[in-house]
Amino acid sequence: MKYLYKNHPEIEVEVVDSRNFFFFLYLLKYNIKGGKIAWILDGKKVFEGIPTIEQLEQILQAH
Repeated sequence: MKYLYKNHPEIEVEVVDSRNFFFFLYLLKYNIKGGKIAWILDGKKVFEGIPTIEQLEQILQAH
């Protein structure tokens, strides 16, 4: 997260707890498995899990 804030300040980061009932629609909309981490960018799931810095840069450059 520090890397994102430092190198891409234009990106807004929102952390959502998949166990919270209020975010149930997020789980359905983006097909997120319970307890898994997912990265959503411009309304699309672009990564599941924790990306490396290199993978994160590739994702950001592709958008």
